[in-house]
Amino acid sequence: MATFIMYNEITQDKALVFYQNHMPDDPVTGVTEEMLNQPNSLTVEVIPKPEHRPNESYVLYINPTTKELFYEYHENLPYNPSDSPNIPSADIELLKRQLNLVSPYSEPRSLEEHEANKLFEISRECEDEILSGFYSNARGTMEWYTNSRDDQNNLIGQATLATLNPSFVPQWKSATESICTDFTMEQIIKLSTDGAVFKTERIKAFDTLKAQVLFATTVEEVEKIVWTKKVW
Repeated sequence: MATFIMYNEITQDKALVFYQNHMPDDPVTGVTEEMLNQPNSLTVEVIPKPEHRPNESYVLYINPTTKELFYEYHENLPYNPSDSPNIPSADIELLKRQLNLVSPYSEPRSLEEHEANKLFEISRECEDEILSGFYSNARGTMEWYTNSRDDQNNLIGQATLATLNPSFVPQWKSATESICTDFTMEQIIKLSTDGAVFKTERIKAFDTLKAQVLFATTVEEVEKIVWTKKVW
């Protein structure tokens, strides 16, 4: 699976990879056209696996000329609170970007950079809302259900099995239950459908805001665009 990366050049043959997106084409968490057009960006087919070295950590780099990816390893020294290094805030910011925890541009200047940050912001909020859960009345009353990625895959699996095999008894649980209980085929299909509809609605809401961001002509217009959660 292709991975989109962004990097900062350190020397002519060495650059720190500070941003990775393993689903660049995803409608919610994927990258924008502006990010794809950045000079220090690249889509690679494979990110090499780091070596396992006891008591060592690693950092991913790229050769800007040859596009070769490589790791540098550093010894993990025993932790001692009294001599903890004072890590520069710039280094912390780079690490956060490499982990895809913060927006692509810490100090956006152009309209395009503000748009990229805004798309990152609303995509994260959309994803967080989808993963937080949804309400369904599959069992006759409104109940809250968790909706992690594993939940989504497993729920689809339960509904599919129930559809293909009438003798299969699906099981699931609401967020307030500690163990799974039996569902009828109709109930599990209704629950799976409610979850899918909720996710689709939220993605459509993101697509609407994404279009507003890309059609904005000023930074002020971009900053006025905010994510609004579904009201149940």
